[in-house]
Amino acid sequence: VTPARGKTSTRRRKMMGFAHLPTSSLFVLLLLFIPSSAFLVTPAGSFVPHGRISTPHSRRLPRAEAAALQRRSHLRMSEDTIDCLVVGGGVSGLTTGLLTAGSVLVADKSASPGGVFETRDDIEGYLFEDGPNTFQPTESTLSLVSQVGLAPDVVCTDRSLARYVYSGGDLYALPSPGGPPDLSGLVNLLSPLGMARVVVGAILPVAAPVKSDETVTDFFTRTLGSDILKLVVDPFISTVYCGDPSKMSMRSVFPAIAKAGDAGNGFGGLVKGFVASRKAAKETKATPFPESGIKVKKGSSASLKGGLKKLPEAIAGALGNKYQPSWEATKVSHSAETSLFTTEFSTPQGPKTVTSKCVVLAVPPVAAAGLVGGLSQEASEALEGIKAPAVHAVSLAYPKTAFDEEVACVEEGGGVKGFGVLVPRGEEIGTLGFQFINSMFPERAPRDESLLLAYYGGAQNPEAASLTAAEVSERVHGDALRMLLKKDAPEPRVLSVRTWPAGIPQYNVGHAAAIKASREALPPGLVLGGSMTGGVSIGDCILSARACAEEVKQVL
Repeated sequence: VTPARGKTSTRRRKMMGFAHLPTSSLFVLLLLFIPSSAFLVTPAGSFVPHGRISTPHSRRLPRAEAAALQRRSHLRMSEDTIDCLVVGGGVSGLTTGLLTAGSVLVADKSASPGGVFETRDDIEGYLFEDGPNTFQPTESTLSLVSQVGLAPDVVCTDRSLARYVYSGGDLYALPSPGGPPDLSGLVNLLSPLGMARVVVGAILPVAAPVKSDETVTDFFTRTLGSDILKLVVDPFISTVYCGDPSKMSMRSVFPAIAKAGDAGNGFGGLVKGFVASRKAAKETKATPFPESGIKVKKGSSASLKGGLKKLPEAIAGALGNKYQPSWEATKVSHSAETSLFTTEFSTPQGPKTVTSKCVVLAVPPVAAAGLVGGLSQEASEALEGIKAPAVHAVSLAYPKTAFDEEVACVEEGGGVKGFGVLVPRGEEIGTLGFQFINSMFPERAPRDESLLLAYYGGAQNPEAASLTAAEVSERVHGDALRMLLKKDAPEPRVLSVRTWPAGIPQYNVGHAAAIKASREALPPGLVLGGSMTGGVSIGDCILSARACAEEVKQVL
């Protein structure tokens, strides 16, 4: 890997010998768990924001589809009790409704399905996302995609595209999940002592944590050292979760590595623990999914032709009259005598009431807290305590000739190549990271331009919530000048600045206990789902929806 500004640093020359470490070791698999997944989700992940700030070019459904959805809202609900009511029209709620047997209704506060899924195709020559940008093509996700008829629309990235970390003015390539086993970029990124700490820490016995639910910072500091925390783990947390590793729960964010730590109490440490946990996972019978028939290469990321918004639209289409847009839940009550739930709604046609045997809340934590307040004050307070920091998604287009060819990710002749770049918080750069959109999907921007998607804000930069769109785009452009562009690069074409006032739920220490306490305090049949329970990526939300559907089945 060539440093971004040409010269090989003294640190890099000293570390050349480490570049030939055996890449087949099991420790490499453990280490790659973090960087290989760092760009499989976006900071928009699959969260459902608490509120929205509209942009001038927010995507709208085609007129015919919008009219069809609006007609559904005029359908008269039956006076009979239904089996399951799902509140929330994001991918979690829609999938739960699709997979739940019996009489089901999915009520969506928004006028169109998808929650934060916002594909933009309203600017000629460009296709980009203001919300989730890619998904990991796991069999669970692909099975759903195939079920709703979108298998032919799956498009995958080149799995060898490099993921970079910016440090000290240079870009360093992390090992690509589908590329050749090359650790040179990671080795050059870390200091000699930092690399030695990682190698030794991987095989030494792992001491038990002081607290069972420790922070990500505490875990990596005591096992693999502060270098790997600062330069790899922190940018992952700050970009994918928009979070703070000194607050986020290790067991909630990296459960597989935490389990490896639990099993690594003898010689062999994390490596031994990782092998043991993988063996146990293989022996556990997984819930089978209908085969998708979609062939993808391991390590690639995926999207859909025409954008990710097609997924929730297709699920809503499959639900038919079971999906109701523009229905905002205002109150949930429960009868101990009949064990039934009554949910009140505000709709364009006036107040509505739905009686059901089960209620699934696939909504943001603060929305869920408001709805369960009449059922359990304890659950309401626990859910309200789950924070979700503001984040800005910024789409910028530059001429390919604007990029500095001395930078590692810039091709000869201009333009960027790779998946994107993560920025550690210690670099005094506000931008959390950049994704190189038409390097992943070439047809999404003009050939002579590079389309960048940047993220700004998050838990470690709360002041960013008050910035205007113009201020955010100016700061992101300034960071791009420092990292990627020629000094005389022109101003970008700002395609979009999408502000999510309350974005990704933070899985901080105590999160799992809060969810557990909430579930125990609520009546049987009230199911908590969505990105606040099972993970923030699209794939996690789909798995969570499958679990919710199974829980409803057990209740019924």
